[in-house]
Amino acid sequence: MAAVIYLILIVAAIALYLLYIYVLFWLSFILFPLGCVAFICVVLYHYIHTMWTELFVGTGWKDGPEGPEPAYRQYYFRKAYRDYELVVRQSWVPNLAAAEWVVKTGTWFFTNGGVWFTWPLGITFFALAAAGAVSAAIAYLIFGIVHLLIVVSCAALAFCLGLLLRFVEYVSMLWRRIFLVCPNAGCYKKISLPVYICPHCGVQHKRLIPGSYGILRRQCQCGTKLPTLFLFGRNDLPSICPHKECGQPLSTAMGVVRNLHIPIVGGPAAGKTSFLMANMCELQQRADGGTLSLEFPEKKHQTLFEKSRQNFGRGILLDKTASDSPDAFLVNLKNGSGHEGLMYVYDAAGELYQRTDVLRSHAYYEYTHGILFLLDPFSLARVQTDFASDLKAAETLIKPCEEQPQDVYARMIGTLREHSGMGSRFGSVPVAVVVTKADAFGLSVDIQSAGEEVTATSGDGNNKGGHRKGDPESQAVRAWLISHGEGNLVRSIEHDFKDMHYFYCSALGRLPDGRVAPFNPEGVLEPLDWILKHYRLDLNGHGSVGVLPSRASRPARVFAPSTSTHSINGMVVSALWLIASTVLMYSIVSWLVAAQPWWNGFNFNRNTPTASPMPPPAPSLVGRTGVTSTDVNLREGVGSNYRKVGLAERNSRVRILNLSSDGSWYEIQIMQHGRAKEDQSSSDRGWLNGKFVSLN
Repeated sequence: MAAVIYLILIVAAIALYLLYIYVLFWLSFILFPLGCVAFICVVLYHYIHTMWTELFVGTGWKDGPEGPEPAYRQYYFRKAYRDYELVVRQSWVPNLAAAEWVVKTGTWFFTNGGVWFTWPLGITFFALAAAGAVSAAIAYLIFGIVHLLIVVSCAALAFCLGLLLRFVEYVSMLWRRIFLVCPNAGCYKKISLPVYICPHCGVQHKRLIPGSYGILRRQCQCGTKLPTLFLFGRNDLPSICPHKECGQPLSTAMGVVRNLHIPIVGGPAAGKTSFLMANMCELQQRADGGTLSLEFPEKKHQTLFEKSRQNFGRGILLDKTASDSPDAFLVNLKNGSGHEGLMYVYDAAGELYQRTDVLRSHAYYEYTHGILFLLDPFSLARVQTDFASDLKAAETLIKPCEEQPQDVYARMIGTLREHSGMGSRFGSVPVAVVVTKADAFGLSVDIQSAGEEVTATSGDGNNKGGHRKGDPESQAVRAWLISHGEGNLVRSIEHDFKDMHYFYCSALGRLPDGRVAPFNPEGVLEPLDWILKHYRLDLNGHGSVGVLPSRASRPARVFAPSTSTHSINGMVVSALWLIASTVLMYSIVSWLVAAQPWWNGFNFNRNTPTASPMPPPAPSLVGRTGVTSTDVNLREGVGSNYRKVGLAERNSRVRILNLSSDGSWYEIQIMQHGRAKEDQSSSDRGWLNGKFVSLN
């Protein structure tokens, strides 16, 4: 009896042991999704923790200036990839440590004293660990790929944004007809992009544009953030001309408003400098009245103007231009209509127009917007004869120009043709022909008298040419020039240019006889105003604009090195990665749950849901009778493309023998013809379209 009981206990123990192994076997399948999720969560935690430590708390990979520019690459074009590599490497270290713990724990199940009991647990543990390790490795790979794709996508987006911003600025400058030109003496060349200088460390940036070094701003090697576009204030940075033979500083006003290039042409002692400063004085008076905004972007030009204005107020003559190639005089104007322009006024020494070789180096004739051609009346032989006695007494005050206007014009027009390539006629360049020193010896009265003679004379041809017809002053000056032997000059100007106008003025308003009395310019602003009106910059004003403060009085923009060591871009990448990983994790867990729904417990024999039964088919039409509604051909098969085998006349009684697969065609047998059968050899059986049968 004891042996039987002992045998029963052994059998029961073996059965329980096998049941234990069986339960563990099936439990491993139930816990399979949970194990995979647990391992994936561990990998995800390590990745997130590394991101937080390196990119949020820390500064990530230590970056530095790199490449041809003395600046840091934009985050998505260098550091983002290094940060990615750093996160991948650093997050892998705790994963290896976790793998070592799993191996050590799993080995214990096979090396402890109760191995006969724990070895099934070890097998289950290693099975779950293997499945989890594979899932974790795949998840880790996917997390890394997602991270890399986010970095690449952000870099592509940044690159496209940079191209878009460059295109917008290019179109904006093209639309407003803005282009960059070096105003420095001896250069005068167009500039595609200035060389910008960091205001903090003084290093030069040759390509300060949206690109791999920054989209909106660039970080200099010293840490200073520099704007990359005029739209964001790039013009406030100090800059120099990029041409090697120049390299001189450029104005910060360049690139913001349309630039207008106007040379003042005339021989020695024609009064160009006095004419220029007289214009500036007149403009300043209008600016003081609030109908015009006036600004001198360059401090040296502001100083020159202030000195000249004081001398004009004291009746002191200005020094003549000493240089053949002086810097362009920069003036920023804005009228009451809101139109603004940066004027480049070129006041070269009169001796320049005696030397064609030097004149050719003045590249501004390539892009000139208008010409102020100053003509000294006392350089004309006829005038010298008429006022011989007066000139003899006041020659030191008048200082007649020794160069003939026709010679000055010939050299100027030759240079203009050479630079512009416009051929023999310049349609878009307005020319203001200005007779200066009209206050001397009543010369203005003589000019007005010439105009009265033109008005009184009909059909004399003096109204021809490109000057404004009906303008008495222009006609008077033109007639006066012709009557004083300058007909060839007038005809040359009107042949070469389509748009010209004639003026007379006095830059001083009186002879410089040494009296301490202010000069009062007369008629100096009209020629400049006429040229600027071609570019919607009317100096007469249309409303109040107030006084534009000088650049020196405006608060200077501060460019200081950044003290922050964290990159917001790295945080953005981490946030995007976290969102993408959360969505991915949710998708993986949902898939695992759907693949192994463990909430049903040990019910492994659950039935697979069966499909809903199909609804019973509609009652068959086979066997029913009907009547044809018209004459219908009987076909050999289903479709009108089959051969005709018979004819069912209208009102023929038919019986349905069969249906097509879609039920639209019937195979019928004619029971009674609707009228006498025409072809006795034709068949009474065939296929027809069911729409021609009315069922009984």
